[in-house]
Amino acid sequence: FLWYLCLFPLAYPSLRRVGKLAWMAILAAWFGVQGVWLHYAYQLEFLGRPCFTQVWLASLLFLAVNTAIACFLVIRRSN
Repeated sequence: FLWYLCLFPLAYPSLRRVGKLAWMAILAAWFGVQGVWLHYAYQLEFLGRPCFTQVWLASLLFLAVNTAIACFLVIRRSN
């Protein structure tokens, strides 16, 4: 889940302009969507519940939030 953190030190100097509220929103969104995905993945893998649709929808949400965060950081970096 965190492969891209190795790129953070390279981008950090240009991301200092992002405010604390924005960082808090980014972290809340990322941890929230991570929790949703892990919840359904746990139900599927460990409890054996047939929740394939929920895992798929959570995966789409995870992709959307990660894409939105990446776009936000790229836009803030280029401004």
